[in-house]
Amino acid sequence: MTSSYTTAAKVYQSKNKYVQQEYAIELLELSQMKEGDHVLDIGCGCGNLAAIMSDIVGPTGQVIAIDPDLNRIKAAKKAFGSKKNITFIPCKSTVFPLDESNLYDVIITNAVLHWIPTEEKMITFARVNQALKPDGVFVGNISFSRSYNLQLAATLLSPEEEFQINNFYYRENYKKLYSLFNDAGFQIIEYKKRFAEINMGTVDNFLEWVTATYYGKFDFKKAYENSEVTEEDFEKLKNGDIRHISEGATFVLRR
Repeated sequence: MTSSYTTAAKVYQSKNKYVQQEYAIELLELSQMKEGDHVLDIGCGCGNLAAIMSDIVGPTGQVIAIDPDLNRIKAAKKAFGSKKNITFIPCKSTVFPLDESNLYDVIITNAVLHWIPTEEKMITFARVNQALKPDGVFVGNISFSRSYNLQLAATLLSPEEEFQINNFYYRENYKKLYSLFNDAGFQIIEYKKRFAEINMGTVDNFLEWVTATYYGKFDFKKAYENSEVTEEDFEKLKNGDIRHISEGATFVLRR
């Protein structure tokens, strides 16, 4: 029988590709990634971005893609394992592969850092700085706050489950993250605030994505069906579809 965690990984792969596509395109442009580059993807999820990068770097390049969630790594290998220039590894950002004889041209992280505790961010950033070539870049983004609809979704759960949700995130503010980059010794090339608005379609589609985002640990659709919350309670776009926003920062750092 397929576990809820495995199912969540599959849903995450299909729905998160759409949700995070806009973020990823911006990061790829900022990275100036090219053929032959050696690239690390921190928090690769189910491999959608890693697959795009593998096409950019080509057969002479290499993509190392890491994620701590084994089910998402399994989904990535199943979908993109035939690509010879990608290696998917289940591991945390604090212990990613570091080969001093083959440093990275680009290290990228898309919609991941708010899941990593501050102390682990500090270790990760120091390791990233060490793992980059002298002219290599670290490119990424972070969300500093939850959207109204994500907060509403959390209230669908029991108080104990909502408490767990609230403690999943580690969101430093704009100034604090900047100071962490400085402390890690990066040259800050670009650091800017970011706002993204995404059409999530129906309430069911949105709640399926939220369920998958939290590894299938909580069934938000079932909780919604058993609650007094209605579709009208969700924040919507002008066309009536469910609105998801992300406010945070985008950065380009150099060793």
